[in-house]
Amino acid sequence: MATVSDSYAVAARTRAHQGIAPRSAQDARRYLTVDDVYGPGGKPLPEPLRRILLTAWRAGFFRGWEYWLADLLYEGLPYPLGDIQGTCRHGHAWAWIAPGWATCSRCYVAAFCPGCAPDWEHDWVLERLPQRVCPAHQGRVRACL
Repeated sequence: MATVSDSYAVAARTRAHQGIAPRSAQDARRYLTVDDVYGPGGKPLPEPLRRILLTAWRAGFFRGWEYWLADLLYEGLPYPLGDIQGTCRHGHAWAWIAPGWATCSRCYVAAFCPGCAPDWEHDWVLERLPQRVCPAHQGRVRACL
């Protein structure tokens, strides 16, 4: 017989597999791993982006994939809801969490370095993310905002 905690685990994983935030930070901490996090419709996401989503959810920041990726359903939306252009009230606090990947520790917005991913225009995830040039490519590559 299934227990209540089993049903919470199933619900948290089902939501995460669709890129939807769990119902509580406790559920995210208790039942989810990076491998449970996917994008819209169960599409796979790059590992650094999955870590960002999971970290945000565990901190009680309950946004779905559309916060990080420009919406696939609406034409003309050039930036995700959580975009690099000022979603943070006190300015972004950037941290490089993986080669070519940065996140703001305040609002959890994600950005990637176009110099670290030269084929980004052909990647369904990267083409929908804001860009931030990493220290290794500073002055050699420009970000498209």
